[in-house]
Amino acid sequence: RALQVLPSYNYARYSLVLALAGAGQVSDAQAQMRKVEMATAYTTDHNTLLSLAAARVAIANAISTADPRWAAARRLANGWAAVADSQYQAAESLYRANVAQDTSDAESSFLLGLVYMRMDSFPQARVWLTKAAALDPTNDAARAALARLEKAGGGNR
Repeated sequence: RALQVLPSYNYARYSLVLALAGAGQVSDAQAQMRKVEMATAYTTDHNTLLSLAAARVAIANAISTADPRWAAARRLANGWAAVADSQYQAAESLYRANVAQDTSDAESSFLLGLVYMRMDSFPQARVWLTKAAALDPTNDAARAALARLEKAGGGNR
């Protein structure tokens, strides 16, 4: 629906990539991912969206519903859909389930930190973004989110 109203809304398109990848529609997810790549070519969201979308498509390519890893991938996809619908508590629950299952899950830790930022739960956001950056030292988006949090003074609330 969001893309019908605002076709340039890249986060909605990314959510579509997740949904398609989660449903096993890999070629459609890849086509949407290419649209995200073209639309974000000169924006600060480019690398973040592309790396997250590429990871989701790769997971969808590598697993099936019979594989036990499917549950975590599906929770990620459902979490993104929840965020797109401003259902932050639902997203929080989904991402927490993933990190409970795998404490080294850098992506879920990162996304959980972003959800807490949206919920104005800044101390929790700091904890999860810091964990995500530690688990994945190449996650520039986690470090950038931490910097925004610090600049806004939100890490101390």
